[in-house]
Amino acid sequence: MGSLLLILGGAERRLPEQDVHYLWMDANRLRVSANPPSIEVCVGHFVCEFGPWSFYAGPSECPRELRINGRPVTERDVALPGDRAEVRLAGEPYSEPAPRQERPAPRSTKDYSRPAHGGGGAGPGTATRQRVIGPPGTDADLVIDDPSVRPDHARVEVDARGAWWVTAHNGKVYVDGEPVDWTVREPGSRFMVGRRTVTVPGRGGRRGGRALGVELAGVTVRRGGRALLDNVTLSVPAGDFVAVVGQNEASPQMLLGLVAGAHRPDSGTVRVGGSSRRGDPAVRCVPATDDLHGTLTVREVLGYAAALRSGAGEAARVAALVEEALSWLGLEAEADKWVRTLSEPQRKRLSVAAEVVQRPGLLLVPQSRTSHDIGRDSDLLSRLRTVSRDTNCTVVVATGSVGGLDGADLVVVLDAQGRTRFAGPPGQPLANQPDLTWGEWVATLDLSGGDPGGGVRPLPPSSPPACETVIQPDGALAGMPAAVARQWLLFWRRGPGALAALPLLPVVGAILAALLLDGPAGPLAVAVLTGLSVGRADLVTERAALARDRRAGFGAGALVAAKLVVFGAVCAVLAVPAGVATAGALPRVPGPPSWVSAWLLLWLVMVLSLCAGALATAATRTLFAAAVVGAAAVPALGALLWVLFALGWVPALLGPVVLALGAGRLAAAVLEARLQP
Repeated sequence: MGSLLLILGGAERRLPEQDVHYLWMDANRLRVSANPPSIEVCVGHFVCEFGPWSFYAGPSECPRELRINGRPVTERDVALPGDRAEVRLAGEPYSEPAPRQERPAPRSTKDYSRPAHGGGGAGPGTATRQRVIGPPGTDADLVIDDPSVRPDHARVEVDARGAWWVTAHNGKVYVDGEPVDWTVREPGSRFMVGRRTVTVPGRGGRRGGRALGVELAGVTVRRGGRALLDNVTLSVPAGDFVAVVGQNEASPQMLLGLVAGAHRPDSGTVRVGGSSRRGDPAVRCVPATDDLHGTLTVREVLGYAAALRSGAGEAARVAALVEEALSWLGLEAEADKWVRTLSEPQRKRLSVAAEVVQRPGLLLVPQSRTSHDIGRDSDLLSRLRTVSRDTNCTVVVATGSVGGLDGADLVVVLDAQGRTRFAGPPGQPLANQPDLTWGEWVATLDLSGGDPGGGVRPLPPSSPPACETVIQPDGALAGMPAAVARQWLLFWRRGPGALAALPLLPVVGAILAALLLDGPAGPLAVAVLTGLSVGRADLVTERAALARDRRAGFGAGALVAAKLVVFGAVCAVLAVPAGVATAGALPRVPGPPSWVSAWLLLWLVMVLSLCAGALATAATRTLFAAAVVGAAAVPALGALLWVLFALGWVPALLGPVVLALGAGRLAAAVLEARLQP
């Protein structure tokens, strides 16, 4: 079983095997999605059935110009050999029925005829060479030295894609711990013969980037006198889907934290991709708390994450990455929903998709701090395995559940003292115990580790260790275009009430200031309060989401600058009525009309207030502290500005500019320090 390579409109994408994918016409263009506008308008659907893919026509009539793999659709059921479908509309409809397509099938388990050696690997149903699996001392082509392997134990045919068609003969073959009569295994996948795991050679069919292997040698970690990992030695092949199970949450979390680079071992070595250097941008970690901007849609969240990876000017590439991520994680139906409307499982999937869309070489999925346990979500685990295979990415999942681990390539079990009790394929322990499930077998282990300390087990820490990647952005302004575009959306989605109140603030303030205060004090107070109100306390309320942005590659300077650019543009509009109303109360800049001069000076004061507010909120941790600092900043700024304006138009013009630049740079530096893991 594997994903389907769909070629549509000259673009390639992978369709995960977990979903049904519908085909329909939209303005004379073919569309494919797991979430069609209506089933009735669909001309057919792609579905994976126990391994092979098929296309089923209906309920709507197929266009006569439709071609799948170059052939017209003349049957209701079209087999897709090679797990590949090129879909297009031909220039002319077909006029003659095409030959009937037969579904490729594995060789019957009762047909053990062996074609002559030297046949090509064209695929099942052709005269390909059968290779025999057996023990030493026989004429087996694939020798497995294991007492449980019998002569002529199983037979293998290799098709043109490099997939193995395996048929049990005199012994049993296991896939994911279950005995099978026959199976089709893609390059890089595994099956068991007797008690030995066999890996199908070659990963040439895997797409995407560079998968990173992981090696731990003699790793020991203690925290507060408690052993979290004890002499752990582990090797994870590149591209594998791995599950780490522990009796307490802290041990798997610490193991993933070491791999991510968030922690250092007390002893031993940790290597990722053959290097012990931390900060590889190809290593991504799904945050345990799913911190996302709630007023963005699912598609927008993924779009900005993909844009950060792909760079500017690649809109088509970004759109393709987003569509694939939506399909892989089963989020197509929620693509246009706001994040804050999603359920907890859906938010977790989006959190995973936001990392997958950046095409990592190693994806770490720690246990969630919410109530949703990934280990109990068998569909999400299955999708993660598909992601691992299709993108050539090593995926490591920490979980406290053992119910859905049959699909893992490698399972690591840690006992209460942080020692490795098992590391291998999930089906390996069950080869001679077919009546046990994987969960039942794990339950039989003495996970207390023998309890050598007289019955006293080391307890986990009060909170699990952090698991966060350590990545340095490409400069303080990395991701600036995407950050500005996103900030515009976040601002306009503050809500109609908040947006409607902003224009009233400078107008009402200017009127009250003219009635109660003389000279420039009134307009300056209005400008300071307007700037602080526009900026709000976003650097406090969005701190968790900004920390995730920082780990994704956004520079802290870009995050601060994006807010100042957007809020500064808003202040430029709000300063117009205030400038018209208070033109005579401020120093006159030579040249422009008086109201333009007043607008310019008030806008600069608002920008200075924005920068001062950004510095105050970046330096504080709570809304209360930010409010206290902001309240103290109002009179201080007012007094400083009154002095500058009293000195004439030159200090009034240049003073706010210099102070704003300094406050903005300092706010970015403080936020960078706050966002460090």
